[in-house]
Amino acid sequence: MPTLSYRGAEAVRAGRFGYISRKFTEGPLPEICGGSRGVERVIERRKGGLGMNRNEREKAPAPAWGWPAAILLAAILASALMVVRGQGLAGTLSNPFLHDDLTVIGMNPAVQEKGRALEAFTMDYWAMRQGDRRRDRLYRPLVTLSLALNRSAGGNAPGGYRAANIALHAIASLLLFWLVLRFGLGPSAAGAVGVLFALHPIHTEPVNAVVGRADLLAAIGVFGGMGLLVGGALPGLRRRRAASEKEKIGEEKTGGLSRPVCAGLLFALALLSKEIGAALLIWAGFWWLWCRGPREETFEGRTGALLKAASALGAVLGGYLLLRYAALGMWVRPVSPSVLDNPLAHAALGGRMLGALGVLGRYFGLIFWPWPLSIDYSYSQVMPAGAETALWALLGAALLLLWAGAAWRYRADSPGLAFGLTLFLAAYLPISNLLIPIGTVMAERLLYLPLAGFLIAAVPQAGRFLSGRAPGVLLALAGILFAGLSFARNGEWSTPLRFWESAAKSSPRSARALQG
Repeated sequence: MPTLSYRGAEAVRAGRFGYISRKFTEGPLPEICGGSRGVERVIERRKGGLGMNRNEREKAPAPAWGWPAAILLAAILASALMVVRGQGLAGTLSNPFLHDDLTVIGMNPAVQEKGRALEAFTMDYWAMRQGDRRRDRLYRPLVTLSLALNRSAGGNAPGGYRAANIALHAIASLLLFWLVLRFGLGPSAAGAVGVLFALHPIHTEPVNAVVGRADLLAAIGVFGGMGLLVGGALPGLRRRRAASEKEKIGEEKTGGLSRPVCAGLLFALALLSKEIGAALLIWAGFWWLWCRGPREETFEGRTGALLKAASALGAVLGGYLLLRYAALGMWVRPVSPSVLDNPLAHAALGGRMLGALGVLGRYFGLIFWPWPLSIDYSYSQVMPAGAETALWALLGAALLLLWAGAAWRYRADSPGLAFGLTLFLAAYLPISNLLIPIGTVMAERLLYLPLAGFLIAAVPQAGRFLSGRAPGVLLALAGILFAGLSFARNGEWSTPLRFWESAAKSSPRSARALQG
């Protein structure tokens, strides 16, 4: 009877069945593997691409049931749209305009006055607040243009604006599903990531708040651009072999256009919707650097595609910066945010770093348990010092370091950890207050893109340690829980009184929430 070496036993414990399959193909296995049934369980856990080693992933055939999972995800989101009088996502249709929606929609001449929509490309996003010298200098013309289209199609009824937000959230969720498939993690992981992203309660703010459309449009551009770059100009888990000499890596056509050109167009969509669209370019740089570290040969044959993608993204960035400067007349805001909006902006460097890490810890807490939720975390709900801030900072720094360490330690067996980490960092660092102070200390809508990176890293790893029906059961329970919390949260947007009462209860130290 064959026996397992210590290395073989450790490989079984770690779930690396590829090592065992090359050593033992016949005969019973010892107790450490649980016999032949133990091997079958290990194989079952690897279905869908979870936990396979590099050689197995490259040789594995494309799964045949990936698109049925996409159809299921689309059906979940479509059913939410059809229940117009329910709560869930569709319950947002009857909610009134609240908070920033009242200004950006109701007081915006580019939205309200016919024939002025294209002025959005030549004006500040907050131009209607000319008297506020501390306002953010933002450039988001596509958001304003989309609001003007809503206004011309259905007037100022909130239902039309929110229906558009729900549709955009559905598109972003499906594109995330497609991105995970393109990367090569398999349909089971892709479906779970897409469903959890679609139903996570923290997304109730960008869906309910019409101005949250900026995050939705930016995410569509980022996810779509990543999907076009990965597996082409940048590596995925499977290297696609060209069918002929004319079909080089990264030169596949998409609707008559090359993938780098389409990625550039999606980058433009992201940048012209919200500044966080720059996450696509930042992610591309992070992922390129990461892949060059462990194995430089992953870029063999990709030089041409890399240059084309870099040229497309660079041209779009240059054009965007010119348009932005022409409209705003400045590169950065002239004054710091107010203490009320972002107390970290007025703290010393050490205090700002500690406070920013504390916000990171709070964000991780909301990812794992998204309740209670609040529209406002301003002064003095989140501060740059204090025991509470220090504890949250310790949690945030520890989880991020643990994630980074695991991504490096298991970079060969679990590349999804690094892929998700690079997306998380690319989307989070610009809004973290670690690099530069931004207009707000903390906001749930800012987690829209970073949450996708976290799910890409976490969900496949959870699948590695589960077998049988356990993954499906846990996914169903998480979906039910998230749907229930979203149901409750959407109800808090139903009236201005209930909205601000909820904010005051969730953020009892926030001056703006208490003022209402």
